[in-house]
Amino acid sequence: MADEKGIRDPAIGRYYLIQLLRLACAGVVLIGGMVMTGRIAAPEWLGGIVLVAGAVGFFTLPNRLARRWRTPES
Repeated sequence: MADEKGIRDPAIGRYYLIQLLRLACAGVVLIGGMVMTGRIAAPEWLGGIVLVAGAVGFFTLPNRLARRWRTPES
């Protein structure tokens, strides 16, 4: 959103980027689960790796981005 001077707050864009990252990781988890149940033709072990990678990303990547963007203490 822009204020009366037309300046955008970078926190809004960062918030939506974190939410998009969470959604993408949740999609990766779903794809891994579909591979493991046989709905997508691929080796079951690959589905397990994809599922775990998506879950790790879902829980760790947003926090890492938030820490990186945190305002430095003065």
